[in-house]
Amino acid sequence: MKSFKEAFLKILSLYIADPKSHARWLNTLSYLENCGAKKIAKTEHPIDVSKEMLKHASEEFRHAFYLKQQITTRLGIYLPTYQKDKLWGSFFTFRYLDRLEVKICRLLKQKLPRLNKSQIQQHTYLLVTYAIELRAAELYPIYQDLLIQTKSPVSVRSILLDEKGHLEEMEKELAAQSISKEIQSATVAIESELCKTWLEKLLNQIRGGIIPFEEVYSLSQKNPQFNSFINCVNYK
Repeated sequence: MKSFKEAFLKILSLYIADPKSHARWLNTLSYLENCGAKKIAKTEHPIDVSKEMLKHASEEFRHAFYLKQQITTRLGIYLPTYQKDKLWGSFFTFRYLDRLEVKICRLLKQKLPRLNKSQIQQHTYLLVTYAIELRAAELYPIYQDLLIQTKSPVSVRSILLDEKGHLEEMEKELAAQSISKEIQSATVAIESELCKTWLEKLLNQIRGGIIPFEEVYSLSQKNPQFNSFINCVNYK
């Protein structure tokens, strides 16, 4: 997996510095967690449903609720919907998991043409979830560390342990289904390209002045390491 640690550090630091931007970020994460939970539920067999899948879906729904709840209880801001203008990344965020799912489905049809419809659906679920959990394993620790450093009332600590467990479950499932390392690597590469584009969308919104300059300037005074980032996004 291609790491975007530096980009996440810079972008999230700017979001956390401005309560309204931070609320929108929490709403974005909540939306993505909710989408993930719904996709898990959609993949379930009508009868043959493992308790691990039920646990995973329920935890993703809980994450969505927990993140959403903190917008009001910790930041005192009200964001009742997942409208595109209430999410960072707008339409790209809105269709992030859909894009990943379509690309992985095409990959499987190309690499494993003998799979039937049910097998393609199951393999797609496993690979998409694996890629997302890998990214979550990078994102959430960075976010939590920044929340601690800035003494934010927001926390994602409880989500970290769940996501670690989800990744371990997906790795076991991939091994059990004998999905090759080649396909796993191709999946991770696809997600990395999507994530790169998503981060570019977030940066473009910052360049567009959506985060008030005063907040960015204040952050740069407290954290000199962000001066170069502010220059790179062309604040004036």
